[in-house]
Amino acid sequence: MKRIVVLGSTGSIGTNALEVIRNAEKKFKLVALSGNKNHKLLLEQIREFTPEYVAVGTEEGYKEIKAEFPNMKVFLGDEGLKELAMLKDYDILLTAVSGAIGIYAKDASVDAVGKDIVIQGNGDSSTNTYPIGIYAKSTIAGNNEIKVTNG
Repeated sequence: MKRIVVLGSTGSIGTNALEVIRNAEKKFKLVALSGNKNHKLLLEQIREFTPEYVAVGTEEGYKEIKAEFPNMKVFLGDEGLKELAMLKDYDILLTAVSGAIGIYAKDASVDAVGKDIVIQGNGDSSTNTYPIGIYAKSTIAGNNEIKVTNG
């Protein structure tokens, strides 16, 4: 069973990824989720998939998630994305966050040796130019595979 981290689970790419995971539950275990501002949808996803870790972009969302899931490890903001990317106990990282917000998480993820990294972009400049550097660093770190796509 592959253990997956989805950064940007509340966006269109992230919700589609969760649909795939939902339909192949014997193949995948969702380890961590992140959502920026839509913490209500993130709460629904947490209830369904019961991840071990969550990152949320707003203080309000952080408080609501901690209130409902007091024992869950919850991170806040951009630093939270980085924390999820640096986890040791996953096989695949899907980054579906747009723009510069996800660059630090993407960079941190390649330091985790032996991970598969999928970067889904929206065609913005950070996605178009960043993969060159991340691929070089990922190869040096010994990662299994890195895939970069623009939606």
